[in-house]
This record gives sequence, C-alpha cells and structure tokens, in this order.
Amino acid sequence: MKIDILFSIMTLREIEFFSKTIPRLKERGYPNVGFITFHEAGDRILKKAQVPFFSMHKLTEKENLSKCGYELSKELESAYGIPSIRNMFLHDRFTLNRSNEVALLKKSARYLAVLNKIFKENQICCVVQELGGFIANQAVYYAAKRVGIRNVFIEPSMYPGRVLFTDSLFAKIPVDQTFSENAKRESQIAWDKYLSTAPVNIPDKDVHHFADMGISKLLATDNWCKLGRKIFHKYITHDREEYNAIGFTVVSNIKKLLRRRILNGIYKQPVIGEKYVYYPLHVPNDFQLFVRSPEFTNQEALIEYIGRCLPYGYKLYVKEHPAAIGAHALGSTRHYLKARNTKLIHPCVNSSDLIGNAACVVTVNSKVGVEALMRLKPVVVLGKAFYRGHGITHDVQILGGLSSVIKQAIGRPPDHGQVSDFLARVYAGTYPGELYAQAEEKAHEFASSLGNFIQLS
Repeated sequence: MKIDILFSIMTLREIEFFSKTIPRLKERGYPNVGFITFHEAGDRILKKAQVPFFSMHKLTEKENLSKCGYELSKELESAYGIPSIRNMFLHDRFTLNRSNEVALLKKSARYLAVLNKIFKENQICCVVQELGGFIANQAVYYAAKRVGIRNVFIEPSMYPGRVLFTDSLFAKIPVDQTFSENAKRESQIAWDKYLSTAPVNIPDKDVHHFADMGISKLLATDNWCKLGRKIFHKYITHDREEYNAIGFTVVSNIKKLLRRRILNGIYKQPVIGEKYVYYPLHVPNDFQLFVRSPEFTNQEALIEYIGRCLPYGYKLYVKEHPAAIGAHALGSTRHYLKARNTKLIHPCVNSSDLIGNAACVVTVNSKVGVEALMRLKPVVVLGKAFYRGHGITHDVQILGGLSSVIKQAIGRPPDHGQVSDFLARVYAGTYPGELYAQAEEKAHEFASSLGNFIQLS
C-alpha cells in the first residue's frame, strides 16, 4: 500500500479532525492518506468512510514474543535506539495506572514489532501524530525512525492560532534560523498584546482543563458525555483504546477536588515588596517532564532543593499549573512547605503578576519561561527547553551549581534585542492552525500548513 501521510491516532476527536483534512491534503498533492489506530471504536468509523487504516489492537493480538525480561528490553533499546525502555513506560504507568512492568514491556515490544512490519511492508512517506509520551506515541516514533520514515509531531505553539511541527521529541529553534520582516512584525504584535493583556494561549482542545478544580468542573456536561462514551465502549461494545482507565481517572479527579478544598487553608497570597523567586509547577506526569526532562519528574523534591539554593532573604513562590490544581500529593506538598521561605500561591493569583514582580523565574522547561522573557525577567533553565541555549537565559549545566546560577541571574535581565530576535525565530518556525478545531475551514487551514511543512522541510 502506498501512503503519503499516515496519521497515528488515539482518540475519536483525532479521527474526526484528521479525516476533515483529507480533501485539502489531496489538493496539496497527497492523495493517499491513512491511519494507524489505537482506538477500536474509531476503526468502524474509518471502515465506513473507506479510509485505509491499521488497527493496532487487532494486529498485536497475533504477535507472539520469544523473549521477555532483561534480554527483551536490551534488544528493543538496541534495535530501535531507545535510550531507556523504562522511561518509555512512565506516561502509561502514572497517567493510566499501569504498574505491571512486565505487561508494559510486552506491550512496547508488540507495538514496535507490528509497527516495524507495517512500515517495512508498505510505502509510507510520512507519519504524523500529536506530541505525546505514551507507549503508543513513542513506539510509532521509534519504529518509524528505525526504518527511515519521517515522523512529524504536532505541538501547540506559544502563539494563538498557530502550531509547531517537529521531527523530534524535542522542540528546537535553531540559533541561526532566519526570519522575515513579517515574522518580526507579527511576533512583536503578539508580544505587545501579551504585555497589555497577559493572555494565556490555551488551545481550544484544552480549555476545559484550565478551570479551577471545583464541583462545577467535575460535573461538567462534557465530562459526563466522555465518561458515558468510554463506559459504553469498554463494557458494552468491548472496544479497546489507550485511555480506558475509567475508575482510576474518576478517583483521581475526586482526589483533586478534595485536595483543592484542603489546600484552601494552605494557599498564600503574595506579599507586596517581598523579594522572591518564582517556580511554576508542571502538570504531574507531563510529557515535558517524563520525555524531555525525566530527571526532574519529582518536582516536590526539586522545589525543596531550589528553596535551599536561594540567597538569604528571598522567598520561593510556587504555583500549580492551572490544568492541575489539586493534582499534587498533599504529603509531598506539606513537606516542601516546611521550609520557612517557600509558599504555595493561591490559584486565583495571575501567573503574569507573579512573573512581573519576581526577582527571577526558575523553570524546568515550562512556557512560563517564555512569558518571563517577554517581561524581560531573568530565567534560570534546568531542563531541555526550546528557549535554552540562545543567550537569553541562565542555563544550569549541573544541578549542584544551581545556587550560583540563581545569584548570577538576579539583577541580570535578558537583552531586549536578543529576546525580540528569538521570538521572531520562534514565530517563523510555526504555522497557522489549531489542533482539533472541528470547523471545516480550520481543518483545511491545518492541512495546508502540514502540507507546507512536509514540502518545505
């Protein structure tokens, strides 16, 4: 089978959205579009629409393993260039509550073996998928890489209405990347808008995640519709999918609600005139940590260490990610708050205000780092971030040197001209589009951008 673009999907909304891109992609010179599916209910939709697809759950049923344990893990790492097979499990382990490492290893091996066959036995030019850290996402990436097929990840951009396409697990902005006057102008407009209104670029697909964790969020109609659909697929039609840890997800959200209530008595407000360093928490189990900077997944331990590295007289302000309020364990939170100089700031406090009044921002690789650069605040970078290494941040090479880097950063803001050029390079590396905006014209806009990226890069 000849396939120009092969979309790898894990949810029904991906099938709905990417199916709408097919007509425009054909116009752009990509007549053969297919799907790799990790969602059996979606298989029926594609079959009815007569769109070619490879059903991973069905294909892996026939895959037998001759090895297991250490020998299998060693073989997979060597054959597919996987740095650490156990790191590949992290997202499934913590997000889907899959704790059986033997089962996770077998799942990885079966996915990789089936994908290897698909990629070798068919003429596939390019695989496209949303950026993700699950075994399914990474298996597609490593299997495609092994046989020399291009894998394109889609990632939301820091600019509203634009997306980033990347061939790597790591978003990289080349230091010497050129940019047009239009990119410079548009990035400046976005910069000015941020400084005047401090908007947070939240993709439409994620808006519901950013509401405060309360009863209204838990009982939202959209949540009940998703829950009903998953129950129907899992227990009535017996369709397999990746996101089917129903009980675990429900319990996790109830726990978030309860923690949010308890934290009401723990949250603090910023103190006017107080000198502080700001650390924005990532969503627990986030791709940015598990895949891009796995050495920093224990954020609570990291916060405790940062607090000890601050100059005397400075506080450490910590704030939860708006999409993960109540998501952090209370015991670990209380432990780092024992330090007299560390405060957990109330969710109602605007992150932009915290940035504006901070002596500096310390982050692993959060987009808050870019917001801080827009406010010309010193940024200390711990992990692999797309804004690291451009001469505008204070990059930590060895964690043991964090204290000295923070001291050097305070009072040394980035150069305005360098930040301006960097933002223009970032803008030039993005494309018009919005993931899963289901309007026809939006899907066509995305398809045109994807076609341009594949053709030009």
